[in-house]
Amino acid sequence: MKKTLSILGLSALGIAGVASLGSCSKEDPTESLDISINYTNGDEHYGVTYQGATSTDALDGTTLTKNTILPTWKAFGEAVNLKIRDAADYTKTYDKEWEEYTTSGFVKGKNQIDLMMCDGKKSADAANAGKLYSISQALKDGKLPNYKKWLEKNDPSGSMMKSMASTDGQVYYTPYFDGLNNIECMFMMNREMVEKLLDNDGDYDTTAAKTSNFKAQVAAMNNAKVTISKNGKKETIEVTIPAEKNIITQQNKLATKNGQTYTQTLKAYLNEIYATQLTNGTFSKLSDIFCSESACYNADELIALLRCVQYNPKYLTGTDEIYAFAPRAAAGNRQRQIAALMQIWGVRGMNSENGKFYYDNNGKLVDGRTQQATYDAFDNLHELYNEGLFPEKYYKGYNNDTASDTYRKQLLKAGKLFMAYDYSASTMVFNADATSGSKTTSFEAILPPVVQWNDGDNTTDYFHYTEDNRALKSGGWAIPASSDNIDGALKLMDYMFTDEGADLQDYGPNTTVYRKAVVEYDATTKARKAGNGTIDIGGQNVVAISNSILNNASFKSGWNNFYRKMIGSTQGIGHQRSDGIDYQANLSQHGKDSLAKLNACVQNGSFVLATTSAAAGFKASVPTNITIASADSTAIKACTENTNLEAFWKENKNDTTGYSFLIVEGWSGTNTKAKTGVETKQAFLDTFAKIDSIYLAAYNKALGK
Repeated sequence: MKKTLSILGLSALGIAGVASLGSCSKEDPTESLDISINYTNGDEHYGVTYQGATSTDALDGTTLTKNTILPTWKAFGEAVNLKIRDAADYTKTYDKEWEEYTTSGFVKGKNQIDLMMCDGKKSADAANAGKLYSISQALKDGKLPNYKKWLEKNDPSGSMMKSMASTDGQVYYTPYFDGLNNIECMFMMNREMVEKLLDNDGDYDTTAAKTSNFKAQVAAMNNAKVTISKNGKKETIEVTIPAEKNIITQQNKLATKNGQTYTQTLKAYLNEIYATQLTNGTFSKLSDIFCSESACYNADELIALLRCVQYNPKYLTGTDEIYAFAPRAAAGNRQRQIAALMQIWGVRGMNSENGKFYYDNNGKLVDGRTQQATYDAFDNLHELYNEGLFPEKYYKGYNNDTASDTYRKQLLKAGKLFMAYDYSASTMVFNADATSGSKTTSFEAILPPVVQWNDGDNTTDYFHYTEDNRALKSGGWAIPASSDNIDGALKLMDYMFTDEGADLQDYGPNTTVYRKAVVEYDATTKARKAGNGTIDIGGQNVVAISNSILNNASFKSGWNNFYRKMIGSTQGIGHQRSDGIDYQANLSQHGKDSLAKLNACVQNGSFVLATTSAAAGFKASVPTNITIASADSTAIKACTENTNLEAFWKENKNDTTGYSFLIVEGWSGTNTKAKTGVETKQAFLDTFAKIDSIYLAAYNKALGK
């Protein structure tokens, strides 16, 4: 039986309640906390203790053997004066473990489990069965003062907490944020290729290009206002593009279509359309129109550039192989990276943080899967596929290899990938200054195209925008109602919502083994102080990772699982993960510089990011979790089961998505028909007629609308 810690007086101490723990950090704790964290990656398990198959040298010079408590969790135990014990069952996957523990009453051997990694759906089901402790009640009782303060800052409207609530209105877990209100996935481009094409006159390729029925998508612009960033400040320029001057229209009319004619036409067009900006210092060269802080290219200009790339393989790579735009790999969720291109036409939902939901400019919840604009965009992608701008069998993987990273890793190392939409750190790490032997030198984050977004503001015409926001993830952790140390569990939960606690979870113990210098924290609030052991990233003060870790070969090959396996950090449990890890783990200086550029544009308002803190509307990110009543779930199933909607959009790991068949085959394709169950786009859209009134009504009710 565990000794029970009295919570008496903790709520009165507020934030100082955690601060007082420092004086106890050297004492041997007399009570324990049983924790289950079981993150699985392939055959590897990561949790509170070391789970490597063989013993290994730890970073601090000690030896890690099987089931040794990892440095981060040893430090957590000292910080909150509790003995951390591992309650995970590593013989099972997380899903199987959760099923077993919820059935057994959260018992490991003779011990009650006090904290357990969970996801929103599983915690909701367990909460409805009365098996979890209410975090809402703990907040009300003043037992989570640091988490309360964090919520007041980051969820002032309460919409985030509401989205996490079970059907009784109570929240039963603390959430995990893989960063918060910053860009998750983004467009990246090989800047060296852009410069070689547009800033130099070269021996362009003359092999005939594939053609399609793709037509200009950007309407004529007459002194259109375009928001950009110049010298670190938000600025508006005016752009005029008559319909007959549209670059896609011009390229489509060429009698001879090849890399040479496409490129010469694009260069002449850019020099004419952006003559003012090329002479007033906004752009110093044509490539700046796409790659600089002041980038202002539109969707048609991007497609025109992709054509130039795809049909200049010998000029750009010295071989017959090049990929204008490719996904990371063939898995279902990676196939989405091709479909994500539709955002360049102002189509929303594909990059949502929750399914394909988004808020329109009136705050109405919309499901992008039921919108005609989405399927019109798929028609465009089909035409671009016919032109060869995507890999022929992108849903099969590079050389038919479905393994993770096949396109991204192989093509970047070979210097044959021009553009992608993916996570920045794990992509730009393949630049030559980060990966030895790579032939890619400058694969960098770029601003998305300017689009005439339907934001409800008639004073803004074209601007950069993304809804791909790092926000509330599906994971977190919860306290079983059967725990015999609820107070201790709350104590650790709350500590993670201080800078000191979050940094420990992200970077490991506060020593020079893990950090460049010992970081100083406020004795009372546990807020991080700028100075030793920290660096500034876009105005944000974060912990600097030690050189010994940055230079570690295992860290370079997979930093996140290195942290989980060797240190015990970066687990998907209740806290907000630091942006600084991605930035430093990226390792490529080209990547760091390009991310700084994007961040500056977000800060000055020229690049708009949907956020969780914005009021429901165009600039708001839809909550990751929306818990709906069981009766509404039944109604939703009834209204969607005969529409093939779910089957068409399902993203199984080793399967081709319905929308990929549509991109490859078009509506007449055999596989497309099998996935949709109909013959035409209109027939598919007609099956969604009742969904808005039933399906979305349930979700709006859950959101309190």
